[in-house]
Amino acid sequence: MTIVTYPTLRDGQVSVHGDVDLVKAASLYADEIELVSPVAGLLSAAGSIAAGGSEGMLELLLTMDDTTIARLGAGGKTQFPAGWRDMLRIALASPELATAAGIAPVMEEMRVKVASSSADFAYIAQGMIAAAGADQLSPFIEAGVLTISQLASVGVTDVVAAAAGSSQRQDADTTAAEWSNLIRKRIESARSSLLFDEPTEDFLRAMVAEGLVAEDGLGVRRAGEAAVGAGLVARLPAFPTARPDELLELRASLRSPMLRYRSGVAAFAREMPGVPKPSFDAHVQSLWSTQVEPALDEIHETIREQGLAREIGRSLSLDLAQTIASAGIFVGVHSHLGLQGLAAVVAGSAATATVPAATATVRGAQTHLAGQRATQRRELFYLYAVDKRLKGARG
Repeated sequence: MTIVTYPTLRDGQVSVHGDVDLVKAASLYADEIELVSPVAGLLSAAGSIAAGGSEGMLELLLTMDDTTIARLGAGGKTQFPAGWRDMLRIALASPELATAAGIAPVMEEMRVKVASSSADFAYIAQGMIAAAGADQLSPFIEAGVLTISQLASVGVTDVVAAAAGSSQRQDADTTAAEWSNLIRKRIESARSSLLFDEPTEDFLRAMVAEGLVAEDGLGVRRAGEAAVGAGLVARLPAFPTARPDELLELRASLRSPMLRYRSGVAAFAREMPGVPKPSFDAHVQSLWSTQVEPALDEIHETIREQGLAREIGRSLSLDLAQTIASAGIFVGVHSHLGLQGLAAVVAGSAATATVPAATATVRGAQTHLAGQRATQRRELFYLYAVDKRLKGARG
């Protein structure tokens, strides 16, 4: 799955909190996730530069113009020595030459200046990443679930400028064009499902209106599946507070139910009209309210009642056969007897049952067991299991 988002602000600062929410939801639906986000890409690049330390910064100096270096502060109050770029290229290409008499003093001076600037940059970059919420993406990246794609038009100059507090980019139009072309190409190729944030979805709707993208194309249909698959997960009551590590554990332990869930999502998505109005999210909300939430309540009630039947059997010291028989009666006729009727059956009727009644009870038990297996096979059981596990983790 590919998630595409548009730069957003939170409290006046660039933020990827919306990106994080989409990644979290997608992690419980897709095997692999690619995030195409100008902000996340910039922050990822900043993190890479910071991780490279002073030696990595020396290499990056060759890609920076004088204005960018001044913003970084790597040159200090005085400029680097004359000819430093040529000497740095020689030193990096041949470590042996770095110790030559004419180069060694220059390299030592540069290392001293860059070391301080590198430490300052790392501190600022880490602050930027945390403030934007990008640190929550790290567990997914480390687990091999998430990759962040860099836009070619977002370079080191932009990263340094952002660290220096500047939000202006000379090639912003180029980035916007690259971002829009990427969306169109991904939709046309339909190689992966696309999941959008709201601004990106508006852009998709505009492309459909202008005839740039076919509304009935495979790419749009797969975008509908992604919206349903991740959107239903995001609506689980226990999901908003879920931590990345919990979600990664769940996707591993509930692998089989997740695969069945995808089949159900495909069926739901077939009901979705092209690019629904007013939004994918509104359509998913309607689906949740009218079909999914009632089904989850039904699953919960069925499992609760089966558990209650077993508990009543244990409390009355019935043997296993009697317990299964009672549960079978409960599942078959609970709508007529209710819980009080079940208690009466468990307490008295089993002792006086006739052979035909016992036969009917066995059939009921078999129906009960088959029904339980069918419930577990239902595509939406996955959502029930995820929510129950997350609630259990909260104590």
